[in-house]
Amino acid sequence: MPLLPYFLQQVLEDRFRPIRRVDLATSRKVLRQIAPTWSGGRRRPLRAINRIIVHQTGIEFGVNDKQVKRAGSIAEAHRRRFLKVKYHYVVTTAGEALQIHPLERHTYHAGKRANRWTVGVAFEGRFPRFERERADRHTKLTSFMLDVYSSAFASILEDIHLILRTAEPGMAEGLPVSTHRQISKNRKADPGELLMQRVVIPAIPRTPAALDLDWVVGSGSKAPKEWRPGWGA
Repeated sequence: MPLLPYFLQQVLEDRFRPIRRVDLATSRKVLRQIAPTWSGGRRRPLRAINRIIVHQTGIEFGVNDKQVKRAGSIAEAHRRRFLKVKYHYVVTTAGEALQIHPLERHTYHAGKRANRWTVGVAFEGRFPRFERERADRHTKLTSFMLDVYSSAFASILEDIHLILRTAEPGMAEGLPVSTHRQISKNRKADPGELLMQRVVIPAIPRTPAALDLDWVVGSGSKAPKEWRPGWGA
């Protein structure tokens, strides 16, 4: 099936729809099929969560005919591909917001120093640290799709706060949002200038979350000026 019709269909269907959640029974079944050596992460109390970490996946997740046939549709095959990743939420290149793992699952997305108490949110694609470093291999998104990414991210932030408030009344107001760069010296381009300026920063004011680009753990480093509000204004 050509990419463009499916791409447009997903944008039109999912831009204003609720976050799509992978059923836990399906999640466990598929995880056993595609990642039998990974337990899926330990459980943790929701009250342990105190920060959201933003990532880029670094690649685009394609699907083949065999995967489509097994899943029953291109869309479902695409969703199942993300069960391999350790992020709690993913925004796909089709603009779809997926919750891959429940917040209670302690996944391995941000290193030992931060996994236990953070939520991982990733954007599908490969993006440079700075836009001046952009090359042909990097993911290209139209202005419209960047807006879709931002709307999906805002929905995810709202969803996280709602889940935590429901489970633990009185908590999770204004969870800080930081980047993978701030945790690891090996992730200096994660998530990158484009995603910060066009997706993350515009979404924050629409949600209870708060941006924190100065917090640092371990070998991480603060976000550069190109990633901060007001850059290029």
